[in-house]
Amino acid sequence: MPDLSETMERINQLVAQNRKDEAVKLIFHLVVGYAGKKDFINAELLRKKLFEVDPMALNEIIQTAEIIEEKKTASIDENHMAIWSGLYNKISQEEANLIYYAMKPCTFNTNEFVFKQGQRNTRLYFVNHGRLKMTWLQNNYEYLLKSLNPGDIAGQDTFFSNSVCTTSLITLSPVDMRYLRQETVLQWKNERSALVAK
Repeated sequence: MPDLSETMERINQLVAQNRKDEAVKLIFHLVVGYAGKKDFINAELLRKKLFEVDPMALNEIIQTAEIIEEKKTASIDENHMAIWSGLYNKISQEEANLIYYAMKPCTFNTNEFVFKQGQRNTRLYFVNHGRLKMTWLQNNYEYLLKSLNPGDIAGQDTFFSNSVCTTSLITLSPVDMRYLRQETVLQWKNERSALVAK
């Protein structure tokens, strides 16, 4: 794919030359290409540019949205979807794609802290693989509160409030998780309040 800044410059030149139809075709072609390569960030940026260039290019606007969603859906990790089917079955495919692609993957080795008691944590963790323990430390004694396995969520206490961790989360095996950032969900409260309510 060509450099995005050069592409945007070319699109702007076409618009300045009153060749809007050519700009729309170029953007459409590029959105399809970026989506096919799973570069959804650039595909979405170009789709927004399509709105700017010609808000009446409804066919292309609708088609690019469908293509991006179709490619996103096709590239979601099936294991993750199976583990979290209870979550994803309650929302639309578009919302599922939004959540999945907002989540960031992370891995930990055995006996590593994911978060520590007394520290800030602004992430909500979704366990895909491995085992963890949630502990509470008092008077230098560690109390086991619960074990976490695939399909469990961790970090809710600090994710939904402005406080420090009251527990620690420690891996018992190699762990594969995905997490949502607090600032992402705060942004959704303004832009996608219906999703946050679910």
